[in-house]
Amino acid sequence: AGLHLFFVLSGYLITRILLRVRQASSRFGGLRAFYARRALRIFPAYYLWVAFAVATVPEVRATWPWHVGYLSNFLFYDQAQWAGPVSHWWSLAVEEQFYLVWPLAVIFAPRPLLLPLACVGIGMAAPVRAALTAAGHPLAFVGILTPAVLDCLGLGSLLGLIADASPSEIGRAHV
Repeated sequence: AGLHLFFVLSGYLITRILLRVRQASSRFGGLRAFYARRALRIFPAYYLWVAFAVATVPEVRATWPWHVGYLSNFLFYDQAQWAGPVSHWWSLAVEEQFYLVWPLAVIFAPRPLLLPLACVGIGMAAPVRAALTAAGHPLAFVGILTPAVLDCLGLGSLLGLIADASPSEIGRAHV
């Protein structure tokens, strides 16, 4: 539950930041600056930890490309097992995957589409989890895929959009 709350908060904060970037004179420049700030904040510590894990954790040595590419969640899902001290990397992978797509939508999609897009993310998470679980995949691992947690990220994004929206925008979106 705590991690899901973190995803909601993350969706909210990132959306609010991106809405400010959207107002910049150059959306491309703002987006580039957004990604640069994220990279400078996250990459050094993460890649130092990956390097340390590769050097000290044998299981990570064999799977390092997954972790370097922020795909740990897909690795753990595919193997249906955790990787000891780096098991929490699935949540970092989800965050980075979200950061690849959502900023592009917020910066470049027409403003009236953003509320419906957030709602689509919210609405698709439960059916994705249900379909994968019905197909025999363990729920513990289904829940670590990015589409399966879009309800949390999407809820945070939706709240960020609503906090920034005028009443007429909300009425037009039919939320």
